[in-house]
Amino acid sequence: MLSHGNITHALLALTIYGMELGKVQAPPVWNTPEGIQVSFNVVPLYHALGLYFTNFFNFLSRSTTIVLPKWDIQVFFDSIPKYQITNLSLIPSLVHQIVHHSRFKTVDLSSVKAISCNAAHIAPQLAQQLRTRFPDVGKMDGAYGLSEVAAAVSIVPVPGMLNGRAKNKPGSVGIIFPGIEVRIPTVWNTPEGIQVSFNVVPLYHTLGLYFTNFSNFLSRSTTILLPKWDIEVFFDSIPKYQITNLSLVPSLVHQMIHHPRFKTVDLSFVKAISCSAAHLAPQLAQQLRAGFPDVGEIYGRFGLSEVAAPLSIVPVPGMLNGRAKNKPGSVGIIIPGVEVRIVRPDGSLAGPNEVGELFTRGAGSALGYKGNDKASRETFVDGWVRTGDRMRIDEDGVLFFEDRAKDTLKVSGMQVSPLEIETTLLAHPDKLIIDVTVAGVTGGRTADERITRAWVVFSPTGAALGSKEV
Repeated sequence: MLSHGNITHALLALTIYGMELGKVQAPPVWNTPEGIQVSFNVVPLYHALGLYFTNFFNFLSRSTTIVLPKWDIQVFFDSIPKYQITNLSLIPSLVHQIVHHSRFKTVDLSSVKAISCNAAHIAPQLAQQLRTRFPDVGKMDGAYGLSEVAAAVSIVPVPGMLNGRAKNKPGSVGIIFPGIEVRIPTVWNTPEGIQVSFNVVPLYHTLGLYFTNFSNFLSRSTTILLPKWDIEVFFDSIPKYQITNLSLVPSLVHQMIHHPRFKTVDLSFVKAISCSAAHLAPQLAQQLRAGFPDVGEIYGRFGLSEVAAPLSIVPVPGMLNGRAKNKPGSVGIIIPGVEVRIVRPDGSLAGPNEVGELFTRGAGSALGYKGNDKASRETFVDGWVRTGDRMRIDEDGVLFFEDRAKDTLKVSGMQVSPLEIETTLLAHPDKLIIDVTVAGVTGGRTADERITRAWVVFSPTGAALGSKEV
């Protein structure tokens, strides 16, 4: 059966393949006032091309997309000069109508800078007729595919793909791209064998958006939404809906494992857990795993709001033909399409396993903070985003979180890590504290010096002892 899962799985394969083959260089300046590409989607959204063009392409480029509700060739010709369209994505049947229409020779098409023709093969003579009216368009790229495989089976290579080894030969439909194999357990413990995922993260959060709007397209899955975080409803829902997949963030994990119901509620339905967004401390991951006997590794992604998506991913077995290593305590490997560097305090680049501040850049990076120019200047520097995270990259390209640079305190001339203090307090063998946050307060000897202060939540044992004894 052909489903959105088939379609998007194949489209994701095409997207990742394009990222891995080489970065596609879009012209830095288009003819719009802001220099942004204006793409025109004239293909229905139930078509694999329309789905990709509207739902994926915007995430891969800084682009505005104009959507044509239904095909109307008069509206098509009206829209190109009206919206200053720069990118056209077509299929051969529409190209045939366009080149044989009387307005093709009279309407202003000069804003168009790039054309792709996808789905079916476009005859060379038809491509030549189309190209004659677009003086600023060079070679047309595109992809060839069919409904039975949900998307493309070949792609016309852009210049530089595969380091120049991929050849764009006239009249061809391009080079074959490899499929992506995602191994999902074939049978879950629901009657239909379908995964039941539980989204407990707000939809305005990047993770919640991905989990609800994209994850369902990538797997045969039912998703249960929690309207707002309520830990009692969370624990009720796992056995009630027979939840098989959990996607969490570290702050929720901390609440879960210290709640009395964590040890009493039936969690046996859960087969897979991911923890994303921030770094999950190894001891917290170990405590979480103890409550789920059928869950092996906890996978996840590390990222931040300023880049709109993950920077790194904890690899599943077999990723990159086994070359991607899942190292304990790491936040995984850098994903395609993202660049990172570790920077010393003096601005120079750190070496392997040397701790410094993580800088990143990519197509998803924000341009700044609205209404806060000062913060924008401090965070967005020469095209890079300063994350405020102190990290290191080892010799295998695996990323490790160390601390939050922005949270580091200056005490008696020394740089003190609040995270290190918090970890030490939580690791007390008598388990007197279940939650803690450490911050700096005024009162030091100089204006920029802070005194460390800890706010703690006692465990039942700690509460029985009292604050003075603890």
